[in-house]
Amino acid sequence: MYESILKTNGATLNQFTVPYPYMYQLSLRSDSQNAFGYAGYVGFACCFMPCAIVSFIVLERIENLRHMQLISGMQLPAYWISNMIADMIKLYIPIVIIILISILFDSNYEGVWVLYMLLPPALVPFTYCTSFLFSKDSSAQIITLFMNYFVCCVMSILVYVLQFIPDTF
Repeated sequence: MYESILKTNGATLNQFTVPYPYMYQLSLRSDSQNAFGYAGYVGFACCFMPCAIVSFIVLERIENLRHMQLISGMQLPAYWISNMIADMIKLYIPIVIIILISILFDSNYEGVWVLYMLLPPALVPFTYCTSFLFSKDSSAQIITLFMNYFVCCVMSILVYVLQFIPDTF
């Protein structure tokens, strides 16, 4: 009715809506949820990498392969350095693939590639040190998998939850 009165007098009624501004905190929460999912998927994938390393080291110790190589004249530092280099190369192959897939699907977070490149020099010596705790390769694989799963995935949940605690300092 009011619209017809306005039209007879030559006036028009224009209406428009303005949505509420997108809150900055909501956008940060959305970004952190995406990063949390990304960290969970990639962390779960990276948990399987040290399992192959630990089983090989434990099997070598069980079958005394290192001892046979030392008897035939191989130096102990050469043995460990060559194994370390070979295991790091084995880890860099899937890491480069993860970086390429992240770039391809536009889920590349700034500076994460540095963490990926630092993962093998940290993970291989840690895996070597923990391999001395086991006497069977199957138990070494399972416990290494769960230990790395806890560190990679469960700790990312902790970081995600701690982001929402207000900073009081």
